[in-house]
Amino acid sequence: MATQWKQTTPTVAVRYLDETDQVVIDGLRKVGDVDFALIVDIPAGTVILPEDVIPMPQQIAETLLHIDADVDQIYAALLGNREPEYVLAEKEALAFQAAGYTGTVPPSVQAWATAKSQTATWAADDILSAAASWRQAQIAIRATRLLCKEGAKNSADVAALLTVKAQWASFLAVIKPQLGL
Repeated sequence: MATQWKQTTPTVAVRYLDETDQVVIDGLRKVGDVDFALIVDIPAGTVILPEDVIPMPQQIAETLLHIDADVDQIYAALLGNREPEYVLAEKEALAFQAAGYTGTVPPSVQAWATAKSQTATWAADDILSAAASWRQAQIAIRATRLLCKEGAKNSADVAALLTVKAQWASFLAVIKPQLGL
């Protein structure tokens, strides 16, 4: 017979499928001395098996991996394998700007100017503007990623971990549209 669970204090989450087959993470407490977490919207009579319980260390590890995977997806979507090209274009645009927009137009700047039917000065400024925006986004992504990962590592219970996950989700909801994702 399956072990029955009841509501109490958060410390571990349980994974189950809801009526739409989406994974839902909620907590439970086993009848007896073992602390788990708070039940949220689990239908009455639901039976959760002991193997469904996710220990806090595993939840934290999964959260850390998820945060890093989200960042990797953002970078892949924005840069793909073209990061060296963008870095070169930024370097050449900076050199062209430092030379007062005179002399030989660097190839990356000229390619952008030609593609957009614009001047080399416009192309250099556009490359530098895009690079500056991207650098600011990288700083925000890094700062928030590190903050949320430390928050997850230091979560004492499920409620604290869920707060960190909510903060990360809120950040993604803001940064992704700003980056056009």
